[in-house]
Amino acid sequence: MSCLPDDIAKCLGLKLPDLSEKFEKLVMDIFNQIDADHGGTIDKKEALQFFKSQGASAEFHANEMFRRVKFSKEGGELSKDDWKVFWQKQLQQGYTEAMLTKEITEMRSGGAWRGRAMGRELATLVVRLFKKIDSDKSGVIDLQEAKEFFKQTGLANVQVASMFTNVDDNTDHEISLVEWKEFWLKHVLGGESEQAVIDRVKDILDGSGWQKASAAPMMQTMGGVL
Repeated sequence: MSCLPDDIAKCLGLKLPDLSEKFEKLVMDIFNQIDADHGGTIDKKEALQFFKSQGASAEFHANEMFRRVKFSKEGGELSKDDWKVFWQKQLQQGYTEAMLTKEITEMRSGGAWRGRAMGRELATLVVRLFKKIDSDKSGVIDLQEAKEFFKQTGLANVQVASMFTNVDDNTDHEISLVEWKEFWLKHVLGGESEQAVIDRVKDILDGSGWQKASAAPMMQTMGGVL
C-alpha cells in the first residue's frame, strides 16, 4: 500500500490527536467567521472575502488555504470536519495548541492565512529588489534584465533559469510584480521566519546568487510537512 505524505499517519494506523475543548472552540470560531453565509461549508468566495485585507494577495492566501486543508468530498468546499482534521494534523506534526492558538488569533485579527503575511520591512525590500532588477522600469522582469543583474556571480544563466523556474508561474518569460511578491510570500506562508526571508532578500540585493533564495527550508516539525 502506497502512502501520500498527508496519509502517512493514517497508513501507519496512528490516531489523530484530540483537540482540547478550548482549542476546538477557537478552531470552530474561525471556521464560522470565514463561513459568512453560515451554510456549514467554506467556499472560494467566502475565503476571498475573509482574506480581502491582503489586497492583491487575497486570492493567493485563499488558494493556499484550500491547498493545505484537504476536501473530504467533491464540490470544492471545506466542511467543518475537513477544517478540524487539518488542525488535528498540525498537532500530530509537532505544533502545540499554544502555537496554533497564536496563529489562529493572528489570522482572525489580520486576515492572513495562519496569521502569516509580509511585514512592512519585507514588503519594502521585495519591491526594492524587483525595481533593481527591472532596469528599464517596465513593470516586469525579463530574461535579459535578470542576466544583467546576476552577471557578477559568474553563473548568470544558471541563476536566471533557477529564478524563472521558481517565480514565473505563467511561464511567459516575464516576472510581474504580483508573481514576485507571491514567491516571497510563499516562504512566509510555508513557515519560514520573516527575518530569515528578509536576510535572503538582502543577500541578493548585496550581490548573492539566486539559489540561496529558492530553497525555502522545511518547517522544523515532526515529519516536516505543513
